[in-house]
Amino acid sequence: MNSVTGNTYLFYKVGKVVTVTYLAVIVLMVILQRQLLYFPSSLGTARPSDYGTQYEEVEIVNREGLRLNGWWISQDSDDAERPVLLYC
Repeated sequence: MNSVTGNTYLFYKVGKVVTVTYLAVIVLMVILQRQLLYFPSSLGTARPSDYGTQYEEVEIVNREGLRLNGWWISQDSDDAERPVLLYC
Protein backbone atom coordinates (compact mmCIF):
# COMPACT_ATOMS: atom_id res chain seq x y z
CA MET A 1 0.00 0.00 0.00
CA ASN A 2 1.55 3.33 -0.99
CA SER A 3 1.33 6.44 1.23
CA VAL A 4 -1.49 8.10 -0.79
CA THR A 5 -3.66 5.02 -0.57
CA GLY A 6 -2.76 4.59 3.13
CA ASN A 7 -3.63 8.23 3.93
CA THR A 8 -6.88 7.99 1.98
CA TYR A 9 -7.79 4.77 3.78
CA LEU A 10 -7.00 6.37 7.17
CA PHE A 11 -9.03 9.47 6.25
CA TYR A 12 -12.07 7.38 5.31
CA LYS A 13 -11.71 5.20 8.40
CA VAL A 14 -11.55 8.22 10.75
CA GLY A 15 -14.39 9.89 8.84
CA LYS A 16 -16.52 6.78 9.19
CA VAL A 17 -15.90 6.62 12.96
CA VAL A 18 -16.75 10.32 13.38
CA THR A 19 -19.90 9.99 11.27
CA VAL A 20 -21.12 6.87 13.09
CA THR A 21 -20.44 8.50 16.47
CA TYR A 22 -22.29 11.68 15.44
CA LEU A 23 -25.28 9.70 14.17
CA ALA A 24 -25.33 7.60 17.36
CA VAL A 25 -25.46 10.77 19.48
CA ILE A 26 -28.32 12.15 17.34
CA VAL A 27 -30.26 8.87 17.61
CA LEU A 28 -29.74 8.78 21.38
CA MET A 29 -30.94 12.38 21.70
CA VAL A 30 -34.09 11.55 19.73
CA ILE A 31 -34.77 8.44 21.80
CA LEU A 32 -34.07 10.13 25.15
CA GLN A 33 -35.57 13.54 24.36
CA ARG A 34 -38.29 13.23 27.03
CA GLN A 35 -35.69 12.51 29.72
CA LEU A 36 -33.50 15.40 28.55
CA LEU A 37 -36.23 17.99 29.19
CA TYR A 38 -35.93 20.11 32.32
CA PHE A 39 -38.74 19.67 34.82
CA PRO A 40 -38.27 22.02 37.78
CA SER A 41 -38.85 20.47 41.16
CA SER A 42 -41.43 21.81 43.57
CA LEU A 43 -38.97 21.70 46.45
CA GLY A 44 -38.60 25.48 46.47
CA THR A 45 -41.94 26.20 48.16
CA ALA A 46 -40.62 28.04 51.21
CA ARG A 47 -42.81 30.78 52.62
CA PRO A 48 -41.66 34.03 54.25
CA SER A 49 -42.94 32.72 57.60
CA ASP A 50 -40.28 29.99 57.39
CA TYR A 51 -37.75 32.81 57.85
CA GLY A 52 -39.63 34.70 60.56
CA THR A 53 -41.08 37.35 58.23
CA GLN A 54 -44.68 38.47 58.50
CA TYR A 55 -46.55 38.53 55.20
CA GLU A 56 -49.99 38.64 53.66
CA GLU A 57 -51.18 36.39 50.82
CA VAL A 58 -52.28 38.42 47.78
CA GLU A 59 -53.87 37.51 44.46
CA ILE A 60 -53.71 39.61 41.30
CA VAL A 61 -56.14 38.84 38.47
CA ASN A 62 -55.42 40.19 34.97
CA ARG A 63 -57.94 41.01 32.22
CA GLU A 64 -57.87 37.47 30.82
CA GLY A 65 -58.66 36.01 34.25
CA LEU A 66 -55.16 34.70 34.94
CA ARG A 67 -54.52 34.61 38.69
CA LEU A 68 -51.08 35.45 40.08
CA ASN A 69 -50.54 34.50 43.70
CA GLY A 70 -47.93 36.24 45.78
CA TRP A 71 -47.02 37.71 49.14
CA TRP A 72 -47.18 41.27 50.41
CA ILE A 73 -44.39 41.96 52.87
CA SER A 74 -44.77 45.35 54.56
CA GLN A 75 -41.70 47.43 55.11
CA ASP A 76 -40.74 48.99 58.42
CA SER A 77 -42.13 52.46 59.07
CA ASP A 78 -38.59 53.98 59.08
CA ASP A 79 -38.12 52.77 55.48
CA ALA A 80 -41.32 54.39 54.18
CA GLU A 81 -39.49 56.33 51.44
CA ARG A 82 -38.07 53.21 49.80
CA PRO A 83 -39.89 51.96 46.69
CA VAL A 84 -41.90 48.75 46.45
CA LEU A 85 -40.34 45.99 44.31
CA LEU A 86 -42.51 43.50 42.47
CA TYR A 87 -40.80 40.32 41.23
CA CYS A 88 -42.68 38.24 38.70
